Amino acid sequence: MAEELETTSLVTGGYGPLNARKGTVVRWRGFTPERLPLSQPWKLPLHPALWDLQRLHEILLQLIARLPDSEHTPWAFERTGSDPEKGGVRKDWLSACWRVNALETSTPEALRLHNFRDRMVRLALRVSACDALVFAGRDGRDAVVDALAGLNHPRIGPYPCFWSGVMKKGRLNPDYLFYARFKNRPELSEGLAGIPI
Repeated sequence: MAEELETTSLVTGGYGPLNARKGTVVRWRGFTPERLPLSQPWKLPLHPALWDLQRLHEILLQLIARLPDSEHTPWAFERTGSDPEKGGVRKDWLSACWRVNALETSTPEALRLHNFRDRMVRLALRVSACDALVFAGRDGRDAVVDALAGLNHPRIGPYPCFWSGVMKKGRLNPDYLFYARFKNRPELSEGLAGIPI
């Protein structure tokens, strides 16, 4: 798929549940990958993806030359590199960034993370956030969304992952731990005791 579509990157987290479609979907051999628009941030992903390695190499060299040393970070690669004006990456390469359809390419285990119960909980979360907005304003809504953020972060696809990862800013990601407890999956946090949150 990546070679035939001549992609710069093909993100394996994909669009689907909890990850809205942003671009144009095409049909390719029974699959429906999405071509990300030039305006979409995070086209150059830190999450698992298939890469045109020659393009990746050139993009890295260009960003290293263009950005000050203090911005030689993964986040600058992802954010600044994806911005056609700030990063200076060739627009035709940025226009060749794709995502898979997560539901079409997912593992059975990852699909179970989005069962009926999970969908109902997320619906209740959206209703609670709307109620909080009406009764407590934006601060109330943000508090509800932050408290239950872990329910919105699992991504499915051929390489399922937890958005933002197990670690966040050098510490354990509290949203990941919340999700592991909610799913009653102690194996997801096994061996993490003692790492600061």
